[in-house]
Amino acid sequence: MARVMGLALSPQDRALVAALNITSYLQVVSVVARTRAAGRLVVAAKVAEVLEDYVVSRGASAFRAPFYCLETASPVRGTHHVGSFVPEAVDGARPIVYFGMSQEFARGAMQADVTSDHEVLGRLFGYPRCCTEAYVSTSSPERLDHLPSTIAGTGPFPAAMNPAIPFVYDLPHLLFHFPCSPDCRESLALLDERERHLARFSDRLPQWSQIGRGIALYGPSVGIALVTEAECLERATYRVVTALAAGESPSPVRAGVTLRIAGPHEFEVDGRPCGGPEAFVAFFE
Repeated sequence: MARVMGLALSPQDRALVAALNITSYLQVVSVVARTRAAGRLVVAAKVAEVLEDYVVSRGASAFRAPFYCLETASPVRGTHHVGSFVPEAVDGARPIVYFGMSQEFARGAMQADVTSDHEVLGRLFGYPRCCTEAYVSTSSPERLDHLPSTIAGTGPFPAAMNPAIPFVYDLPHLLFHFPCSPDCRESLALLDERERHLARFSDRLPQWSQIGRGIALYGPSVGIALVTEAECLERATYRVVTALAAGESPSPVRAGVTLRIAGPHEFEVDGRPCGGPEAFVAFFE
């Protein structure tokens, strides 16, 4: 991906991108550049030492947690929003590396994670206060995927904030948190800042504010899709002209189908209900 986007990075940074991915790389450099106090990544065992060495070489602190992360099935294929901490390296569990501007910040992040103190964690990870408060107020063990709860309306929202972009275009996630809403100004400012950071290393960077336009659909029965062109048949009813879908499996959201939208979590695709608490539909422009 770094090569496709034409990122002109140093050999050490290219090695880190190759070991991780661009999203994880941005999480690391945002801490070593002192724009966030701390961060946390779940990585493969062979990558943990590479990550720790990189952070320490940049004058920051990093260590491997004495526990692991075990990812569990997510309702929406292709997402990685669900997991839990386990004390041992059981089959499928991966190491967790905490890193910070100092060891105090890195240790504080781990402690906040262990105690589920999301308010402290949000401050250390540089999340907007409004987003942390929204997460704390709506998060519960019953909700396996928090993303749908961030969509309280159908929009239109800023195209750059379309959460389908990383999936349908195979691009980096530029936000490391769940925004309280797709029109959260503080989250949009963070996204713009990180897009500008990437633009320093590439002249082939896509414009998130352009490619994010359309109708985003998300849910267990529709996967992740972006309707890039649609014909309005009547109020809240559209015929899909062109659409993009994440992953290799066929999506029900494709050219020719009819989309009826009653609300952000209540919609139909060709007469089949596809909404619910783990799904959403929203307009981005």
